[in-house]
Amino acid sequence: MAHLSSPHHFPQQPQQPVSAHAIRPTHTTTSCAAVAERGGSGAPGPWPSSKQSPAANRTASPSQITAASPPSPHQLFGPKKAGHPAAYNEDPQFAAFKQCNDPAVAKALRVGQRQRLDPTAVAEHLGGSSLYSRLALALAKSQAVDAKEVFEAFEFCERVRRRMRRPNLVDLACGHGLVGILMTALEPTHIRRVVLLDRRKPASHDTILRAVAAVAPWVADGRIVFLEQDLYAADVWSQLSEALSQPVMTTGGPLLGASLLASSSDGESGGGSGASSSASSASSSASSTITSSNSSTIASSNSSTIASSSSMMSTLAHSDDTAVGRMQQSAPSISVFAKGGEEKELMQRAAVNPPAQLPSILAVHACGNATDRCLDIAALWRCPVAVMPCCYTSTARGSPFGVRRALGTSVAADVHRSYRLDAAGYVSVDWLCIPQAITDMNRILLAA
Repeated sequence: MAHLSSPHHFPQQPQQPVSAHAIRPTHTTTSCAAVAERGGSGAPGPWPSSKQSPAANRTASPSQITAASPPSPHQLFGPKKAGHPAAYNEDPQFAAFKQCNDPAVAKALRVGQRQRLDPTAVAEHLGGSSLYSRLALALAKSQAVDAKEVFEAFEFCERVRRRMRRPNLVDLACGHGLVGILMTALEPTHIRRVVLLDRRKPASHDTILRAVAAVAPWVADGRIVFLEQDLYAADVWSQLSEALSQPVMTTGGPLLGASLLASSSDGESGGGSGASSSASSASSSASSTITSSNSSTIASSNSSTIASSSSMMSTLAHSDDTAVGRMQQSAPSISVFAKGGEEKELMQRAAVNPPAQLPSILAVHACGNATDRCLDIAALWRCPVAVMPCCYTSTARGSPFGVRRALGTSVAADVHRSYRLDAAGYVSVDWLCIPQAITDMNRILLAA
C-alpha cells in the first residue's frame, strides 16, 4: 500500500511491457579518445571526433581542454608568433654573413668580442669573391677595428640600407665612421654624399677608409666628408646643411662603382679573378685619392662650414616671420635638449631652410641621450632615420613609472622614442634587431 499522508507521495503505477521496436538510441557521451580508439568512424552521438563532449570537458583537467578553451588575452593581443610575417624577433639570424649562424664559426671569428679580426679565420670561414667577403677580409688585415664592431656594422647596414637609399647620408656619433663607409661601399649608385659627424676624427678612420677603398675604390672619390663637430652644438643643423650642399668632386662616380659591382658578381661565378684585378688596379689611385682629394675636401669642408656659419645665421635672421610661424605649426618641437632661446631660434631657422636634398640619418650606439639628440636632428627635417641605441641610463624619464616597471628601462625608452617619431609625422616606425651574439643592445629603431 502506498502512503497517502504526504502530498509528495504518489501511488506507484504498474509497469507496462515495452516492445523492442519502441526502444530508441539515446545521446552518448563518448569522448574523442574513445572515438579515436575505434578508428574515428562515425560513432553514434552528436559530437564530432575533433571535439570533446561537455561531459568529457567537465571531467577533464585544464591541460586536457584545448579545442574548447578560449585563447588567453596574451594569445589574442600579445606579440606575433615566431614564423609569422609580422613577427618581431629579438634574436634573428645573421643576414650579412650567414656562415656565422654556425656557433663554431661565430666562435672562430670572435663575433661579439672586442678583439681584432683574425685574417686567417676570416679567409677560412668567410672566404669568397663576394663584396661582403672581400670587405671583411680587408678590414681584418687592417687590424684597425674590433670584430664586434665589424659584424655590428655589417648586420646593421644589411637591415637598413634598402630603406635609406637617398643621395645624401649622415652618420651621427660615427666614431671611426665604419657604418657610413660601408653604406657607401654597398650602395655606390644611390649614395652621392656622406657626412660623418663626431667630436674628433680618430686615427683609425683613415686606415679603415684605405682598407675599404682597396676593395671598393668609389668610397675614396671625394663623396665622404668627416665633420669634426659636437653633436650638441646649437648650430649643428646649419653645419650639416652646409656640408651636404657642397659639390662632390668625384673621380669615378657611381658608374665606376656599378661597373666594379658587375665585375664582382661575374667574378663570383668565374673564380673572382675579374673583381680582384679591378680592385687591385684601382687600389693605388684610391690610396692617393684618400690622401689628397678626400683630405682636401674634408679640410675645405670644415673651414668653409665654420667660416660661413655666422654669415648663414645672419642671412637666416632676415627670414619671413610668417614662414617661422608656419614652421612652428607644422614641425613639432620634440627636442628635449634645448639649452635656451638661442638653440630654439636656430632650430626654427634650420626647419625653415632645410638642405636641398634631405639626407638619411644613421646612428649606431650613440650613448644614452645622444640617441635622442640624433632623433631630434632627423625629426626637425623629417628625414628617414635608423638608430641602434645603447646605454639606456636616464633615457626613459619621459615614460610613465608603470611602463618602466613592467617593461624595463630599455623597452620603455624605445617605446617613448617610437611615439615621439610617430608624433613628428613619420608614416612608418618599425623595430628591427641584429643577432644578440654580437651585442645585447641590438634593437634598431627605423622611421621613414
